[in-house]
Amino acid sequence: VDVVVAHEVNRGKGAALKTGFAWIRDHQPDVCGVVTADADGQHTVEDIRRVAEAVKTHPGGLVLGVRHFGLKVPFRSRFGNHWTSCFFWLLTGLAIKDTQTGLRGIPRGLLDRVLALKGDRYEYEMAVLADSRHHPSRPLEVPIRTVYLEANRGSHFQPIRDALRIYGTLLQFCVSSVLGFLLDNAVF
Repeated sequence: VDVVVAHEVNRGKGAALKTGFAWIRDHQPDVCGVVTADADGQHTVEDIRRVAEAVKTHPGGLVLGVRHFGLKVPFRSRFGNHWTSCFFWLLTGLAIKDTQTGLRGIPRGLLDRVLALKGDRYEYEMAVLADSRHHPSRPLEVPIRTVYLEANRGSHFQPIRDALRIYGTLLQFCVSSVLGFLLDNAVF
């Protein structure tokens, strides 16, 4: 099916993902899930296929294409992913090796859930990842090649602005989890 779904103005990566997810949910009833891949040349066709195959065998949770962050990876990317993964683990209890991966598989059964999450920009992907703590299955991590073209010049990620949005999403998740815990205990 060759269909392009677009916004008239750039509303952000999260908004674009949600529009695509909604279109697939509403117009493709036979697909088992969705695979997202960043458009900056970081993901190979072989790795996209591997994540798609994994979605078929892991219908209860996200599938993440996970890169290895060796010395050939730009420092900004290595540093950001390392600290975000640590922070993410502290707040959610999920040890994810690559929290910044744009190569993800979302099973059809989770589309309504991820569509209900807030965020229109890069923070949306972090909200989806944080929400995975509540999925029937933990995320499945599939090793993929690590590709950075021209030190990742094709990326539109703004380190300060987008990092604040991402960490804000994680803090909101943490606060809502703590409030839920307190409310549960108060009612109990």
